[in-house]
Amino acid sequence: MTKKIYPLLLKKKLDFYFIICGLSIKKPQKRKNQLLLPYLPQNEFLQFLDAADLFISKFGYLQILEALALKTPLIVAGKAGFVLKMEILDKKLRKVIKYVQNEKELLSEILSIIDSPSKRKKLLKEISKLHNGEMNGAKVAADYIKKISSPTLPSFKRKIFILTNKEFKQAENVILNEKYLYPLVLILPVSKPGPKLHPVKRPDEDCLSLQLQEFFFQQNEILPHHFWHIFLFSRRKYDGFVNIFSWYQTWINQLIFLLRESDEIWITPKAKYLIANLLKPFKKKVRVKRI
Repeated sequence: MTKKIYPLLLKKKLDFYFIICGLSIKKPQKRKNQLLLPYLPQNEFLQFLDAADLFISKFGYLQILEALALKTPLIVAGKAGFVLKMEILDKKLRKVIKYVQNEKELLSEILSIIDSPSKRKKLLKEISKLHNGEMNGAKVAADYIKKISSPTLPSFKRKIFILTNKEFKQAENVILNEKYLYPLVLILPVSKPGPKLHPVKRPDEDCLSLQLQEFFFQQNEILPHHFWHIFLFSRRKYDGFVNIFSWYQTWINQLIFLLRESDEIWITPKAKYLIANLLKPFKKKVRVKRI
């Protein structure tokens, strides 16, 4: 729309400079009453915006607020400007922002603001009510936050409690009452009669029962969204992770992360035997808990 409006303004023989910023060019280009500029750093753009008698913008909310803060009258052009007609935009803003949908309306608004000093003065008066003229609000806010004394947070230790199978039930009271405790239950397989009475290793059914699920959701201290992973340790090829290397490595990385970030590692003797090698770098934090 702005490209088409420039020739129309030339025909009016007005004393003006039409500056277009944000073009995909490397160097500024000057053509009669037209100055074409590449993308500008924020400070340089604001200097042009401050010096302008009129700003023609797309519906970019930040650009609109910057223009109003610098007390520069603006016209919003383009289809996205329909938002200006909706009630979601503050009435004070709608009052000072001009919205146009085509070249004819844009030309009319430009001429009315330029040719009518009284209308321009009235518009600037309304705009000046919106902002006190102080700039760099982000820096002001940051400096203010720095001055605010931060409250002293209570010190606490992040603890992980590693158990196996039914041990979680035996340690139920500890898990529910200890603050900042993250329980991690490793479910080990047990031998079950299989086809032709050959033993197979499967998870303990008690550990996967409905009662277990209810236990996880009873208290806020236990984070239910962490319990959807169930890992089965087994020497049998198809019961364990032998053929699923990516899953296994992901799980190992998650476990090492928990061990590293914990201030204390609570663990039962069975669980310690199971992950003894992983615990070696963190042995100073390990606390063996017999239940």
